[in-house]
Amino acid sequence: VVSFFHLKKVNDLLMEENATLRNLLINYDKMREEAHAADFFADQLNGIIPCRVLSNSIVLEDNYLLLNKGRSDGIAPQMGVFSAAGVVGIIIEAGEHYATAMSLLHRQTRISAGIANTGFFGTMVRKELDPFHMKIEDIPAHATVEVGDTIVTSGYSNIFPPRIPIGVISQINEPTEGDYFKTLDVDLKNDLSDLTYVYVWGKKENTINRLTE
Repeated sequence: VVSFFHLKKVNDLLMEENATLRNLLINYDKMREEAHAADFFADQLNGIIPCRVLSNSIVLEDNYLLLNKGRSDGIAPQMGVFSAAGVVGIIIEAGEHYATAMSLLHRQTRISAGIANTGFFGTMVRKELDPFHMKIEDIPAHATVEVGDTIVTSGYSNIFPPRIPIGVISQINEPTEGDYFKTLDVDLKNDLSDLTYVYVWGKKENTINRLTE
């Protein structure tokens, strides 16, 4: 019984430990990225803040998540949210102790996403009212892509670090005559209906080092 009631504390400690490890891995990957990614890290001075999901919707036209941390923990609007499996959404509001994130499953979602093994990138948007699939627009017609290729964040924005997993290509929609871009259907790697813990990409001075003091 005592062990059971200590599970929450243990889970919180594991989340903080995972955040520290992810922070180290991302900073290590920085050294292997191209110039635009290195500039991202230099300009943003980012770290990772672990959060618990208090509420989450997936079947509405505009879906949101409520997180258990806010401005006092270093969270602010326009920060990226992801889980161990991949991208989740973007912070749009932050109170003192809680924050609201716009889910990937929102009509206004626009994320710069690329093909992991080629570097071609486009804009990922929601695919109708589908909680398991999205689509990527504006992929150049000449880009070499195959079904099963991995899709990741491109690093060409100040919201997500590069190479956070998003999903895999499930279908390639070739351009129509006179068009210069193709569209990709993507199976999401993350099951957004089953989220308990997430990470917020936040300012370095408010990250895990402070949480463990």
